[in-house]
Amino acid sequence: MADASDEDLIGALVRLRDDPSARPDAIQPVLQALRDERLRRAVPGQAPRTIRVGGRPLEDAVPVLRAFLRDTEMDIVFWACQILGWLEAREALPDLLDLLRREAPAERRIEIPFVFEDWGLSYPDESAMYALQLMGATDTIPILVTTCLASESARTRHTARITLREMHGVPQAALQLADPDARVRAAVEDFLVDPYVVNDALRPEVEAAVVSVLRGPAAVARAACARVLGRLASVDAVMPLLECLEGPGVDEELRAVVDAAVKEIQARRPDAAPGQLTVADARSGALGVAQAGELSPTDDPQEP
Repeated sequence: MADASDEDLIGALVRLRDDPSARPDAIQPVLQALRDERLRRAVPGQAPRTIRVGGRPLEDAVPVLRAFLRDTEMDIVFWACQILGWLEAREALPDLLDLLRREAPAERRIEIPFVFEDWGLSYPDESAMYALQLMGATDTIPILVTTCLASESARTRHTARITLREMHGVPQAALQLADPDARVRAAVEDFLVDPYVVNDALRPEVEAAVVSVLRGPAAVARAACARVLGRLASVDAVMPLLECLEGPGVDEELRAVVDAAVKEIQARRPDAAPGQLTVADARSGALGVAQAGELSPTDDPQEP
């Protein structure tokens, strides 16, 4: 192949796309060369799609790349996704989101190999998630949560976790605890209590997001919110937890979950200084004051 700068790579892709006999081993090198040119010619501050290759701006490649998203070969789909991501081609979002659907591979006749024979391949939904990450499409996080993080596929869930972390989308994902689908709420809860997901720097922002859901109108989310707060929150979450027991529709199950969450927060604060606010038994709703540096449940705050 001649030097990529002298070639009309976009024209070559169009010809290959229109040739029904074109083989993947002929298409893939052209896609890789186009990706390499995008990276090689990048200039800080320059819109990536305006980079010129062979005399043409890379944005001219977007339509044919979108067409390649329907290819039957997963490697071709992967390279098309990657380039679209690097080009920040948001007009391709509908096509990328369509690849996240469970039915998409079968509809596009994309064959998924036996699980132990697919090392090194990227499934179509994984490729689409990588593209969304590259283009910083944070507005798609709710869809990533409901379709990928809550997927039946362990592989898809794993990729979604990585993608959401890389997109700095964990606090936004936490808002999906309000989803009416119990399967989605369970997936978000499991995601947030993973110690590799929420680090110390991210904890306050995630806590604030979960508390906002706890205080919101989605009553079905309160138990999940309480369990998450019990695992990762600070003492600041105690009052919102207790307050959620004051409204209508509170049952014994929610009281038990909140009580456990409050005690779990409390167990991480044995170093409380005298005079600091303690957490209390969620059933009584009472607060106490730490004595002699200890932080312990207030079993009956009314007794002397």
